[in-house]
Amino acid sequence: MNLLTARETAALLRCSTRQLYRLSELPDFPRRYHIGRSVRWESGEVSAWLRASAQQAPAPAPRNAGGTA
Repeated sequence: MNLLTARETAALLRCSTRQLYRLSELPDFPRRYHIGRSVRWESGEVSAWLRASAQQAPAPAPRNAGGTA
């Protein structure tokens, strides 16, 4: 099991550590491991959550090719 710090996990998710702690309150987000005063996330669980989230995300709206809206 490869455990990541909050900073490492946030970097993997491309978000701030503050946003990471907000995400960690979601029911489907990988669980936190408390080791003493430290908090860690298992890298495989975070990667799997990221892949699942990417598959559920709606497709981006097409851009206007004409340049005017």
